[in-house]
Amino acid sequence: MAFSSNDIYNDGTYKEKNPTWDDEFAPWKAAMVQEMINKNKLKFSSLVEIGCGAGGILEYLQIHNPAIKSCQGYDISKDAIQLAQSKNLPGIQFFNKDLLVEVTEKADLLLCIDVIEHI
Repeated sequence: MAFSSNDIYNDGTYKEKNPTWDDEFAPWKAAMVQEMINKNKLKFSSLVEIGCGAGGILEYLQIHNPAIKSCQGYDISKDAIQLAQSKNLPGIQFFNKDLLVEVTEKADLLLCIDVIEHI
């Protein structure tokens, strides 16, 4: 299902109510993901996050997992991607695309944090 440019994530509604895209909670969320990674001894070199928002979770995980060679974030919101790209995070690529429609590469680890409740 392709996303519409006339939804709340692209018409400014969500940005107005959530100007930081809740990025201040990213370190806590990422720490919970990191705990799962450590507990399960996951080894991965590529990471993709669907609904990456402002990119804070990817930033944290990249710092704490030096073996990551490919780190990509996808979000349907142009506002979220602009915020993520403005951070200029080396080694992380951000895309304003619907990954479910535009499949690119395979990833060792795929995250879908804070997405299901938006659907």
